[in-house]
Amino acid sequence: MDMKYFLYFLEIARAKNLSRAAERLYVSQSALSQFLAREEAELGVKLFLRRHNTLLLTPAGQRYFEACQDILDRKNRLYQELANLETCKVGSMAVGITPQWGCEMFSRIYPIFQRDYPNYTLKLFEDTTFPLMSMVRQKELDLAILAFNRLDGIPLHCETICEERFVLAAPAAFCDRLPGGEGQGPEFPVAGLGQFSSRRFILSRRGTAIREIQDEMFAANGIEPSILCEINNFDATLRLVSEGLGVSVVPLSCVRPSPRVRYFFPPRPWSWKIGVAYRNRFVHSAASSYLLELVNLYFHGQRGAAPEP
Repeated sequence: MDMKYFLYFLEIARAKNLSRAAERLYVSQSALSQFLAREEAELGVKLFLRRHNTLLLTPAGQRYFEACQDILDRKNRLYQELANLETCKVGSMAVGITPQWGCEMFSRIYPIFQRDYPNYTLKLFEDTTFPLMSMVRQKELDLAILAFNRLDGIPLHCETICEERFVLAAPAAFCDRLPGGEGQGPEFPVAGLGQFSSRRFILSRRGTAIREIQDEMFAANGIEPSILCEINNFDATLRLVSEGLGVSVVPLSCVRPSPRVRYFFPPRPWSWKIGVAYRNRFVHSAASSYLLELVNLYFHGQRGAAPEP
């Protein structure tokens, strides 16, 4: 069977709907319907149960789904191994990054990667940690560079790149009796969440890795925060802080020097792990190894500074 039909079947199973699958594959719905009818007739089994507009895999369909994934994985591994044997710098890789520091990191390292791998395509997907982890599990991504609250219990192959501390960001007007900390260096004075418990807080959205940590910090201090808003953009968060609207908790790499914002380390050092998660049976190529070398250099550089080209 043509390899494209394996892709057809996998996309139908993931979309659970012929119309949505056709849109994603850029083919007609009738072509997918004919393919599926032909495949079920040839195999003599039903691959999907029809429930209104939803397609659900039968036990036979689930086994077929796993076989299609395995065949495509074998093809990808073979191509990568052949590319490595010939030291070829042509290929592609699907990479997940976060919308926050992930975009900044990629903008710094991609020109260097492109210089050495000009014919290699990186297909980027931006999302928060948990949706990206799901895409890695579904093998829609080869790897994802993520922030984790903790690695235990994650059913993926992950490697830690570094740990990053969190800081409190407060409007200067709230800090008359507290020391400075304008973001000019890595060392900040210490202040507890309790010193701002009467203020409103600007937090990340629920269901994100950073919000898990923020909630744990409040719980550890016995504080029920008054939430001004929930937003997943650290630059926007710090602008709101600078306007005196509330206090926030942000990663150290997101600190921006400002006379209107004061930064503090909590008494207990809270941090998360920056790491990379791989899809099952991922085989490194020279290109993927080089990309992760650049990622490591970025995070271990001075405040996330990428190496110069």
